Amino acid sequence: MERRPVVIAGVLAGLVFSATFIARSAFDLLGRRAFSLFDDAMIGMIYGRNLARGDGLVWNAGQPAVEGITNPLWTVVMAGVHLVVPDDRSTSLAVMAIGAVLLALGALLAGRIAAELVPAGPVAPAVATWTAALLYPLAFWTLRGMETGLAAVLVLAAALLTLRLADADPARRARLSGLLAVVVVAGVWTRLDVAVATVVCGLWLAAAGGEHRRHAVVVVVAALAVAVVSQELFRLAYYGELVPNTFTQKIGGVALGTRLERGVAGLGLQVSTSLAPLVLLAVAGLRRPMLRKASLLGGLFVAYAAYSVSTGGDAWEWMGYTNRFLVLGAVALVPVAGAGVATVARLGARSAGALVAAAVVLGAVAVADPFPEALLQRDVATAVRAVAPFTVAGLLLVAAVLLGRRRLGPAVAGAFGTVALLAAASGPGLAYWATHNAASVNTDAAMSRYGVLLGELTEPGTSLAVVWAGAPIYFADRPGVDVLGKSDRRIAELEPRPVTFHPGHMKWDYAISVLADRPDVIARLWRDVEPVLPALRDAGYVSATPTGELRRLWLDARSPRILVRTGAAGVRWDRLAVEGL
Repeated sequence: MERRPVVIAGVLAGLVFSATFIARSAFDLLGRRAFSLFDDAMIGMIYGRNLARGDGLVWNAGQPAVEGITNPLWTVVMAGVHLVVPDDRSTSLAVMAIGAVLLALGALLAGRIAAELVPAGPVAPAVATWTAALLYPLAFWTLRGMETGLAAVLVLAAALLTLRLADADPARRARLSGLLAVVVVAGVWTRLDVAVATVVCGLWLAAAGGEHRRHAVVVVVAALAVAVVSQELFRLAYYGELVPNTFTQKIGGVALGTRLERGVAGLGLQVSTSLAPLVLLAVAGLRRPMLRKASLLGGLFVAYAAYSVSTGGDAWEWMGYTNRFLVLGAVALVPVAGAGVATVARLGARSAGALVAAAVVLGAVAVADPFPEALLQRDVATAVRAVAPFTVAGLLLVAAVLLGRRRLGPAVAGAFGTVALLAAASGPGLAYWATHNAASVNTDAAMSRYGVLLGELTEPGTSLAVVWAGAPIYFADRPGVDVLGKSDRRIAELEPRPVTFHPGHMKWDYAISVLADRPDVIARLWRDVEPVLPALRDAGYVSATPTGELRRLWLDARSPRILVRTGAAGVRWDRLAVEGL
């Protein structure tokens, strides 16, 4: 198997998939093709657009700055998009296109790292490239506009540079150290938790020993300090806070035990549904010559698993995809799994047959029932029990690979191994995408239509209270009142409500967001709405529905009733039918 053509083919396959994914996310908006992103990414787009307009890195122009984002460098990229692309219906397309390029770059880096682990053979780099290029959780988060793709590229780049630094001659050492320092600073500014990868790289270099490696550790520590301190100084000067408001909003006041309980359950779910074969093949591929280098990548996976557990996981495990934190560790493990497939490929015909069987069974499971109903109900324990039989079957089949004895060309066995690995790690997500489109795409489109509708119903400057704080505000282009507090310190600093821990969705207070702020339009409320209705009536709010041609847009947006404050000057009352609340 020639390395270069197969690697290039893997990158091209990833680009074709990305293009198809992006095309399928398009939707009709008032007779024109439009694109939107995952709602958290659309919050970043609001900050980026305001920055591009000269209003600052804020959610609402002209109001006190609140850090409702955790990805400053990625938001700056979004600001750059707005400087180049004038139409709000197409800015998300540009962001997704950048994400596709980042996925291709990440696949190349994964292949390069696999070549560092297994320099003599072409199978490992090819498998790693194909797997990273088509790793569905990474593709999903990246192509839906999150900073995950950029963070993954920087984590992989840091790992590759660290591996090369360990054995670098003096002539290359300074250049590699400088590049690693740049990657560290860019990574931490992309997302603060990229510091997890930086710490792992620094510890690994320190454990490797040697005078020149100690120099590299100093460079890593200095770069991390510069990145963290510069970001903190900026945050204090610009936002007046030590931590992002989103951090306070998501886990502030949540007991560590509560976070750990949910985090462990979420990790178990992700491992049992998609990551176990990746881990198993990574372990199978370990050989003494590569053990030292593989320990860096395994350390990254373990560190991000621990980080995900400590934060209580993400809010979106119900989708069935590896979450935004753990996927950074998973993609670091891909090159080691590629080495595992290369090891298996040398075992012979029986191994190839077992790999085919594994691919078929895992693929069939993915198509038949990619997301058990328990996932949609966020019942993690039941979900783990539901997928356990399939996971055991897959693990047994992959384990059977290790029993092969007769020879077969490594190219054939490697190809089968790649299919099996992708079926396990990406099969459920790909199957759901093929049959239903990506998770939340339809909701994001509906919220975008809702935003356009709200813009049609109001004049500029009219305030809107929202729960989905991204697409509705972005497409309405109106100031927002964030009911869940991502961009509102007052809400973020509240004690969490006594509800099941769900990061980012546990704090709200209508006495603040509605009765005190008195937004002109209440686009949506979160929970416990009925008890507050009498107070809303007393405050002059009435229920309204769009009329005329806007009614169709309202129905397409699948939006709830709109509450409008009586006497709000910026509301276009002639486009609304008003009734009592």
